[in-house]
Amino acid sequence: MTQEEYLEALRSGAKMNFNDLIKLINENYNYTPASFINGDLQNTATENQGSAKLFCFGVIHQLTKLEVLHCFGEHYQGVLNDPEGDSHQNIRNFIIYGWEGLKFDSPVLVETSNPKYPLQADSKQNFGTTLIRSINQLYDFMGYYVKKNFIIRDLCINMNTHQNTIFHQLDKFINTAIALL
Repeated sequence: MTQEEYLEALRSGAKMNFNDLIKLINENYNYTPASFINGDLQNTATENQGSAKLFCFGVIHQLTKLEVLHCFGEHYQGVLNDPEGDSHQNIRNFIIYGWEGLKFDSPVLVETSNPKYPLQADSKQNFGTTLIRSINQLYDFMGYYVKKNFIIRDLCINMNTHQNTIFHQLDKFINTAIALL
């Protein structure tokens, strides 16, 4: 199964299997174990690396929170079947904290050959850095380097001080980008 086929199946609502995704990741990415934080859960570089791979795959492919949860397949179903349980803490924490709760200590996944996807899951990866890299890539493509620096700087400042303003800044950025096209 290719990455595109996997993503198509995921988005069509097919029942997903965790091991199928891990196999796909192992076939298409160079993997480096890394410790990571998921909400209030600290994972070392020797534990829960399947979750690390899955989360980074989600970042690279810009999956929604629900899509990521469905990638956990049977493990997510187990959490749904036992909402008061304590199994699969990474899934339970991702349900609570989402993308904002994830932070990695070092790079985890890099596509092995001919990368098709612009986002690689890298150092200190979280939703904010993913968004900033997307904006950087779009502005680089458009060639507006001066404006890019001001908007990225403003976005970083606002994101660090008032995380809720990130969506307002993104909306402002999109409107600016559309006006420049």
